[in-house]
Amino acid sequence: RPPRSTQGVSSAASDVYKRQGINAEYMGFINNMESLVFLCDALTVLAPSIGYAFQYNEIGLKKSSEGFAPQVCIIVLISMVSRMYFWCLKRFALPILLQAVILITSQVILLFRFQKYAKPKYPLNSLENVFTKY
Repeated sequence: RPPRSTQGVSSAASDVYKRQGINAEYMGFINNMESLVFLCDALTVLAPSIGYAFQYNEIGLKKSSEGFAPQVCIIVLISMVSRMYFWCLKRFALPILLQAVILITSQVILLFRFQKYAKPKYPLNSLENVFTKY
């Protein structure tokens, strides 16, 4: 019996591939491609929220949300909720739906961090100041 190349493929699977006339090296390549597709899907899900994690950390380090625009969070939230609604109507790739869930979660967490360190634009006694001024 000639030696087999079973790189990335079990010997039982290699025997099945041999009987079907499929090269075991090719199937190892297929397994590597599946790993690559999984990695790409994971990056699709997680990569957009990485920048917001840095923003979250920066607000915490500064103990100030100065310079942060919460309108961006609102826009992202609206677009991700729309994406989830559209997914209910017409199914598309699951990693994109998971990306929407992760982004919604990260935006809500970021808005809570923003609210914790935000300086109020209008102090509570501002109306009293308006009426007592005149």
